[in-house]
Amino acid sequence: MTHYSIPADPLIRTRAVLAAVLTLALGLAALVYTQAYFNSMLELRTTHPRLAAAGLKQLYQVWAVSSGLVLGGLAGLLASFAVRVLRSGRVPPPGMRVVWTTRLRTDSSASLIAGTSLALAVGLLLGGLLLGHQLWSLALEYGVSYAGPFQPA
Repeated sequence: MTHYSIPADPLIRTRAVLAAVLTLALGLAALVYTQAYFNSMLELRTTHPRLAAAGLKQLYQVWAVSSGLVLGGLAGLLASFAVRVLRSGRVPPPGMRVVWTTRLRTDSSASLIAGTSLALAVGLLLGGLLLGHQLWSLALEYGVSYAGPFQPA
């Protein structure tokens, strides 16, 4: 039985490494900025609790939207890959460049990979929607229910 392989594309490998490094750098910068913002909200809560609550509400809203967008984008990418695999009946689909040398898979193996990719895409989409909804609900809770340190008698 002959196995066909798709050779690795060095240009796409370089782009993948650069994209991974850029993603890590942006994630680290976002983490540092978020930590500094959160610390400033903690300091602000002793003097101006309503402003701190408004700041936390904005932070949760940004988290809700960004997590939904990122996970939705990944789900769309995986679903697109799964549809291309199902249409072509092989992995990798025709015209797709690969990061490393990849054995060509057809028939049931390709269908299994496409089904798994589609299931992961649905899971990512549902997880992104659920996470975004929960964070948005938390933001709304901060905006409505927080009345400050003094409660009416």
